[in-house]
Amino acid sequence: MTGIKPQYTRKLRTDQGGEYINHLMQALLNEHLKNHVVCAKDENYSVGAAETAVNNLRHSARAMMLHGNVPKRLWHFTIAHATYIHNVTSLSRLDKSKTIFELLFSKRADHTQVPAYGCFATVYKKNRRTLQDQSLDLPSDQGIFIGIAKHNGVIGYCVSDGSRIIVTR
Repeated sequence: MTGIKPQYTRKLRTDQGGEYINHLMQALLNEHLKNHVVCAKDENYSVGAAETAVNNLRHSARAMMLHGNVPKRLWHFTIAHATYIHNVTSLSRLDKSKTIFELLFSKRADHTQVPAYGCFATVYKKNRRTLQDQSLDLPSDQGIFIGIAKHNGVIGYCVSDGSRIIVTR
């Protein structure tokens, strides 16, 4: 029996959501997985762990939006921020002594610098020479903090001034 490695069958259980049942995703799953199991319609209990995780993120995001009085159009920033907070604070199922963030990046996350969702925030302008009046114009853009998320290919602190999104690193 020495030298023989056990064969692990990798299995993915999903519902019949459009994100899983399309040609591109099917090709990707067939290439990387041995077994893709699709549960029957209205059989959500068989993918309960995933459904619970998504539900928890939705509840967290909804609570943050209500607390920060943030409009619904910024939902995708809110759900991305809820996911970030979940990953830096939740313990991993693989190693209960570490968070998901610690397993991914081999260091503890510093979440003490994350402001409250929906709070007033300012972002300093990079170049003061772009100011109309050097002595009186504000050297920063003001808005509300809408989370740590990805916008236009940049991951960072996102601030909305009502008409645009500003991302800092």
